[in-house]
Amino acid sequence: MITNTSFPEKFGKNEIISADREVFLSLQNKISYECINDLLTDYDIPVDKKAFLYNIYNDSAGYWSGGYYIAEHIDLAIKHSKFQKKWQIDLHYFALNNEEKNFLRKSRCNFRENSLTPQILQAIKRDSASELEIARLLNNKKISLGIMYAILTYNAGSTINFLLKKYSDEIFSLRTPQEWLFTLCNYFHLTAAIDFIKHIEEKFPGIVKNAIDPWGNDLLWHTFYNDNVWNPYYNRTVNSIQQCLIDFGCDPNKRNALGLSFNSVLENTPEAWEDNKNQSGRE
Repeated sequence: MITNTSFPEKFGKNEIISADREVFLSLQNKISYECINDLLTDYDIPVDKKAFLYNIYNDSAGYWSGGYYIAEHIDLAIKHSKFQKKWQIDLHYFALNNEEKNFLRKSRCNFRENSLTPQILQAIKRDSASELEIARLLNNKKISLGIMYAILTYNAGSTINFLLKKYSDEIFSLRTPQEWLFTLCNYFHLTAAIDFIKHIEEKFPGIVKNAIDPWGNDLLWHTFYNDNVWNPYYNRTVNSIQQCLIDFGCDPNKRNALGLSFNSVLENTPEAWEDNKNQSGRE
């Protein structure tokens, strides 16, 4: 067993398997992305250690490189994770197949306030469905992605429920129900998003449980990519989204292409391991 007194400069597969958790906590500044890439796709690595490595990789490499490109494209994501400019980060987009490209395009959210008229934006911020209807009429604007993104961003709960009842067909012509679900889980976190998820499940029973991305990940896994998951202020609300997904059948123990589950990643963060270490020390 490897201990702190025999900490190697470079970790390989055998060292990873034999290292104890205390040593593993020091890995974040020792292990290379290339090594993590190999280990994440190796099924001989214990699940708790693989989940720990995934947390290291995802925290360091960022959303685009640490999230979607698991398995087939993780090496390409690692290659470009050091770049900061958007066009550089997106270079690996062109290595994806058409299904994967289409999924990324249809699940992205590019909300800009200046894409909406001041009257429409004010109505959304006030959560007034009637004002929004008047503003749309006066400005000759149809229901759009920009309007929907603004409603979700500003948590206009009354407005989202009004639009879902009156303009359901228009909303689902912008994106399919499954595409909306992935967008909601990736970007939004407040009650308006939860109401949207509930509406979709009611209209299309079983869709939440069965929604899978091209890499084999379900909606619950996609909440990892939501920045607000790790924001303490919003944590309770995001947890509500996660609980909503579980209530509709998403299995937190279901494994993806890497052999990881939502629970295994959640339970094996560096913070969780550090807490366990401190608790053991007190005992």
